[in-house]
Amino acid sequence: MMFAVAMLHEAGGLLQLRDSSSLHPAQAGPALLSKKHALCSQKSASKNPGAGIDSSTPFAEVLKDGYMTVGCFKDELLYFGDKYGTHKHDYRMGEISNVSIVRYEVVVAKENRQRMSMDVCFDFCRTIPDMSSFGIAHGRDCYCAPFFKQMAGDDSMCDSVCEGNPTQMCGGHTKSSIFQMHSCSDGVQDMESAAAEATASSDLLTLELGKLAPLVASMQTIAATYQERLGKAGDVAAGDLMQQAKVVAGELNQSLVEGASVGEALSAKLVERDSATPGSTDHAAVQAADTIVEDLNDLAEAGNDIADTLTELRRDVSPSVTADEVAPLFYKIMYFVDKKLQDAPTTCSGDLLDKPIVGKTYLECGRICDRRGQECKGFSYFPDGLCFLMKKFKTVRYYTECEEAPEKMADFNATSCSVRFSDYQGTDLSPTSKNCKECLKDVEGASGCRLG
Repeated sequence: MMFAVAMLHEAGGLLQLRDSSSLHPAQAGPALLSKKHALCSQKSASKNPGAGIDSSTPFAEVLKDGYMTVGCFKDELLYFGDKYGTHKHDYRMGEISNVSIVRYEVVVAKENRQRMSMDVCFDFCRTIPDMSSFGIAHGRDCYCAPFFKQMAGDDSMCDSVCEGNPTQMCGGHTKSSIFQMHSCSDGVQDMESAAAEATASSDLLTLELGKLAPLVASMQTIAATYQERLGKAGDVAAGDLMQQAKVVAGELNQSLVEGASVGEALSAKLVERDSATPGSTDHAAVQAADTIVEDLNDLAEAGNDIADTLTELRRDVSPSVTADEVAPLFYKIMYFVDKKLQDAPTTCSGDLLDKPIVGKTYLECGRICDRRGQECKGFSYFPDGLCFLMKKFKTVRYYTECEEAPEKMADFNATSCSVRFSDYQGTDLSPTSKNCKECLKDVEGASGCRLG
């Protein structure tokens, strides 16, 4: 969609409007509107004799707080308004308006210079009195100006990459990227807005961490407990399921650690905000405040992103189940093998469907499986709320009662492997040498006395 942006252009001391839709991207610069893009108040210095003539101490007082892209053109002030720099022999603005540009490389000592970018040039020029704009040429040459004035040029573009930011263009071989500076005096507002966004992000992140953390702890605890018990019973297949659950719990825990780290950084930055002075014009104070605002915005974005990730992970391992969902009919898998053993506790192996589910009842696991349609053939359920959705069953182990120590089976009787009744009605899933796609490869019995 085409749209026009009002761009400032000065010719003969008059500010005119230009339609940016006719500009080549390299002429318009990397962004038509830049830092604090709303054009607030400007103090035109084009009629201010002496601007840039006397030496100024940079980085003392901040006079501007934002800038916007104007365009890409050959600037007369760079070539004929440079009293002290590269083009000083061509200087002729003394007789016309007695002004001069102020060059970064002339004023800033070599050991203190930074690799050039739009923000580096702006941070320098906003502290030079009587300057209303700045330009960058050749990818590195920054200068401040009391005004800008386009002169006849060639068809080249602003295609020189900024030395300090390869995502930006800083002028070209003959032309400058020109920017207009402005003063909105909105430092306090910017700080408050950034702090509000960061606080909201911190609260959201804390909420999602609090929801996921107990699920992760529960998955880890249940899996570790059953892995030990099943290991003593020699149930390798079910033990492998528990190992997979522990791996998933570890991965989820890593996300919790990352989220907590961002949350701590948000809290620390909000505390640091209290010591900032965003309304000050002192350069060091303004820089510190600007950095805090930028950090708060970045951290708020990171906090929102990881909160979204935590929400998705929580929904993966513990989907919400409503009471009004139709309860699907699931039968214990042994019903389709040997009906006499249909109520025996069972474990199974096979191909898993996604992550383990935690914090759900047997009926809820069935509802979750039923949502997945034909890709979910059934589920393996363990008391305490851990289940595994299965897209294929391969082996089943059933446990018989332990008469010598019945307490070993007391909390294990609800362990089961179940399939959707409608999918297997009239089917025999017993291991067979015949061509039976859904048949189990192995069914094994074991005494419950072996459970730890």
